[in-house]
Amino acid sequence: MSWMEEYRSRLKTADEALAVVRSGQRVYIHQGCAEPEALVKALVRRGHELWDVEVIHMATMGSADYTLPEFEGHFRHNTFFIGANVRQAEQEGRADQAGATLLEATGQSGRGLVEFFDNFRYQEVFDQSRRFAYFRSHPLSSERIDALRSRVERLSHYEQVDSPDDLAEHEIMKAKLEGFMNPQSALIKYKESDRSYPARYARAIAYYQMKEPDRAVAQIDSLLTEQPNNPYLWELKGQVLFEFNRVQLAEEPQRKSVALKPDAPLLRINLGQTLIGLNDPKKVEEGVQELKRALIAENDNAVTWRLLAQAYDQQGKDGEARLATAEQYFSLGAPQE
Repeated sequence: MSWMEEYRSRLKTADEALAVVRSGQRVYIHQGCAEPEALVKALVRRGHELWDVEVIHMATMGSADYTLPEFEGHFRHNTFFIGANVRQAEQEGRADQAGATLLEATGQSGRGLVEFFDNFRYQEVFDQSRRFAYFRSHPLSSERIDALRSRVERLSHYEQVDSPDDLAEHEIMKAKLEGFMNPQSALIKYKESDRSYPARYARAIAYYQMKEPDRAVAQIDSLLTEQPNNPYLWELKGQVLFEFNRVQLAEEPQRKSVALKPDAPLLRINLGQTLIGLNDPKKVEEGVQELKRALIAENDNAVTWRLLAQAYDQQGKDGEARLATAEQYFSLGAPQE
C-alpha cells in the first residue's frame, strides 16, 4: 500500500472523528483562523449525549455553540482570551475564567489579575474611538471585573504573596519580551548604565534584533560569566552567531546548550541546524541524528522536518528528503502538498 492509499484509508468524516470524545474529557480547539469549524460543529451535534466536557482554547473566531445555555452541564468553556463568539457566555458567568483558574492551580494569587483589570475600568466610559484598540474588541465592564473579583477573593491562594525568585523571573521575562518585540524601546528603557541582569538580557536581545551581533554577543558573554550553566544563554549566543553567518562559531555554544539541557528538543533542533549548515559530511550526519532525537519528543514539528529534508538533500538521499518534506507539510496541515 502506498502512503497515499494509506492516507485515504484513514480519512474520516467529522462526525466519525468526534465519536471518540467521551464525557469528562478535555477538548482543545486551535486558535484564530486555524479553528477546525467542521469538527467544532460535529462536537456540538454530540452535545446532548456528553457531560462535563471541558472545551479550551486561546482565542477562536468561529461558531461557539457549545457555550449556549442548552449545553450547560454538557460543556464547560475555558478560554485564555475572550472573543466576540464567547463574550456573552463569559459575561453571563457560564464560562471559566482561565486566568484565575490557572493561577489557583499553580498556587498563585489572582489579586494582581483583578488589579490589572481595575486599572482599565475607566475604558467603559470612553467612546469607542477613544478606547485602546484591545478594549474595542475586548470590552471591559464593571460587572465583569466585579464578577472576577468575587471569584478570585474566594480562592484559597488569594492571600499568597509572590516570592522574590518569582518576581525576579518575571522581570527577566518582561525584559526578554521587550527586547524581542520592541528592541528600540528596550534600549531606551534598559539604559547602558543599568547593570542589572534583566537590563543586560534585554539589551542583548535588542542588539540581536537590531542586527548588531557583536554588541549582542558582548552582552551575552557578560551574562554567561554570572550564569555559565544557563543553557538558554548559550542557545541565544549560538543563534545570534548562526543567523549572522558565523556558523562555525555557533557550533560550540549550541553544543554547550544541549549538554546542559539534553531533554529540550528546541536546543537539539538549533544544534542540528547549525551542524548541517557547516557543510561537513560528518557534521551533517551528526545534525541528522540530533534532529531525529528532537523528533522523538516533537514528531509534529514542521521546522524540524524541513531541516531534516534539507540535510537529506545535502547527503543526496532524495527519497528520504521527499519523505521528510511530506512529513513537514503533513505537520502543517497540508497533506495534499
